[in-house]
Amino acid sequence: AYKPVSRGVEPVVLRQVKAVPPAAGSRRRRPRYEPTGKLDTVNLPVMDRFAASATEKLPGGYFLPSAEGGIVKLLRLHGIQVRRTLSEWKGTAQVFRIDSLSWQSNEFQGHHLLGVAGQYEDDDVTLPAGSYYVSTAQPLGRLVFQLLEPDGYGLARWNFFDRRLGSEEGALAGLVYGSSPRRTFPLWRVDRDPDVAMRRVR
Repeated sequence: AYKPVSRGVEPVVLRQVKAVPPAAGSRRRRPRYEPTGKLDTVNLPVMDRFAASATEKLPGGYFLPSAEGGIVKLLRLHGIQVRRTLSEWKGTAQVFRIDSLSWQSNEFQGHHLLGVAGQYEDDDVTLPAGSYYVSTAQPLGRLVFQLLEPDGYGLARWNFFDRRLGSEEGALAGLVYGSSPRRTFPLWRVDRDPDVAMRRVR
């Protein structure tokens, strides 16, 4: 996450304008503004850069459940390489424990954006053959990170994981999708590419 930062207060030249009221009988209700030809210099904070307000370590990659073919298709459309395990994998992975899920009440571009809060914890996991693996060691590795981190501005925020998390409809989502709110987010993060046979998804 990031926030805007000021480089300091600087003199900024602004053009003076004057309000011209609507003409009699005009449909316009508000005045329009015309330049006066005069300039003012005003001291203003200049916000022209960003600073990190939250950081997260770039992992080696992410495992996704075998049922997430739709998300894998979307990743592939972005040009991201995805592989699928040919055998079971056992190892230590980082599991995202969910503290809260909050859907925005107002719709934005057809979505009720989701905020996910929680933290990663190490856990011993067993993932079956057919699980998807998305490595960050690829040209679009940073995009992988942006799209798959649960509490970022990626696919979770845009509702692509709602089927497994529930939704702003609460219990109704569980009835429709066969899901209910979960304590863990449906992906697993690892520090390095796993030692397991895989084939590339095409």
